[in-house]
Amino acid sequence: MFPRLSREITDSEQVAQKKFLVRDLKLVVDKNKCVNCGTCILACPNNVIKAGAPWHTTSIVLDPDACSYCGVCVYMCPLHALRLEIDGEEITTDDMILVEKKALPELKGPEVECENKRDENGNPLKAKHYMEGHLVYHEDLCQTGCRTCVVNCPTKAIYFRRGKAWERGEVLQLDREKCIYCGACAFTCPVSAIEIKRTEIKHGDTFNTPFWPNIKKRILDFHTKKDQIKE
Repeated sequence: MFPRLSREITDSEQVAQKKFLVRDLKLVVDKNKCVNCGTCILACPNNVIKAGAPWHTTSIVLDPDACSYCGVCVYMCPLHALRLEIDGEEITTDDMILVEKKALPELKGPEVECENKRDENGNPLKAKHYMEGHLVYHEDLCQTGCRTCVVNCPTKAIYFRRGKAWERGEVLQLDREKCIYCGACAFTCPVSAIEIKRTEIKHGDTFNTPFWPNIKKRILDFHTKKDQIKE
């Protein structure tokens, strides 16, 4: 019977597949690149990507049936951790229909090195820095032995330093020059001690409404509202 639906999880990938008689669609998550930042969950126009558990691992859940394989999640992923394949061929972001039809604008911003995420040869992976904002740290909520934010931050923008004589224990630090505001720290913190408040998504002026404005609003509105998106 067609379409044939499948979801496969290996040590390195999660694959959602919808196979028709003459067409084969795949959405693939590279678990070695994903930092569980939640951007794909917020960007998905059909709300079909879910967050699994635990929060500190690559744990998004793909739905091979509900997914439309539109590629928005691929386009918006800061870490290039998702890819779309049609009939065995990877579709570049430039070749996506939504990009060709101007439903999505050109994202602006540099590619930066991820000191905390490296390929099999030890080279830093690349990430897109197209978001700006600031972080809010709730020290009273933080369990500093956890280090989930430090482990998941792809650019090593978050770290703990030894507290000075008048400070209690260790102190969380943020290097704003390195932060790409992907949200991995806020999204994975088990006690919601970090909030991300994005102020801007840098993009070109050419796009069709209302598709893109709705996606942009969802990404900018997210702080730490896990109860709204957790499976």
